[in-house]
Amino acid sequence: MTMQLTRPRGRRPGKDDTRGTIATSALDLFATQGYDKTSLRAIARQADVDPALVHHYYSSKAHLLVTVLLDEELDVPGLVAGLAQAERSVIGSRLSQALFDLWEHPKYRRPITDFLGTDEELPRRTRLLGEFLAREVFARLAAELGHTNHLLRGALASSTVIGLMLARDIVRVGTLPTVSTRHLIEPVGRLLQNLLADEW
Repeated sequence: MTMQLTRPRGRRPGKDDTRGTIATSALDLFATQGYDKTSLRAIARQADVDPALVHHYYSSKAHLLVTVLLDEELDVPGLVAGLAQAERSVIGSRLSQALFDLWEHPKYRRPITDFLGTDEELPRRTRLLGEFLAREVFARLAAELGHTNHLLRGALASSTVIGLMLARDIVRVGTLPTVSTRHLIEPVGRLLQNLLADEW
């Protein structure tokens, strides 16, 4: 009697390389569909694993992207919650400081720059990063502060930060590349304060 080999039903179980497969599949989908249109279920389908396995490794879509991008755990919801509890008048400056600390950190700067990639990849990947910042950081913070127009505020803040990143470190516009971080934290903080914390 000949035994016929068939593929087991359902998604394949986790293996040693499953986390890497999920990460690669996630980046592929993020790059082609953007952050907002990519779901954890779609990532599981792309990686050919059970959705529960994705949740086993990553608590949320934001957790997945940050971990894959920086190769380190970063509590984004905790950061946002902490900022929301601060005195309202200093939220913009604290957020600006946190963003520059992350961007200028030797461990993170290279992975972020590498992620943005070539000229051909740049538009899609900046959109991905912009959508992530808008939804998971800026709009979430504005919502925590009680603003009903938090999505608009998040989009405006994200475009400000992404625009500065590109102008300073990718396109290198004017004197921006030569301006020290300490001279940028305050004006950027004022912009973020107005966009995310102040009433309008």
